[in-house]
Amino acid sequence: FDQVNTVTALHRLAKLGLTAKDLEGRSSVQALLKQLALLLPATSPRGLSNVAWALAKVQKADPEVLEALGTQVRLRIADFTPKDTTMLAWSCRRLRWEDGPLLGVLA
Repeated sequence: FDQVNTVTALHRLAKLGLTAKDLEGRSSVQALLKQLALLLPATSPRGLSNVAWALAKVQKADPEVLEALGTQVRLRIADFTPKDTTMLAWSCRRLRWEDGPLLGVLA
């Protein structure tokens, strides 16, 4: 999978209404998240926002993905649209993700 396919797969899981409990213990989901963390540097700002939204929707606060996501957002916040930043802020709140430097660039 490339970054678009990987982000889309996670987004589809969220749109299906699945939760972290539904996804728990599934090796395919773990592999998807691991691949996603590696691909985030090549992911568009909208893709990064979609990742945050999907994680928040399924209530899956994967530390490796969140760390990579926070880094990419901080590096490229100037490229985000207002919609992207709004989705990120909502996602941070929903996940109770309190990455101080990330919240600082969203403010």
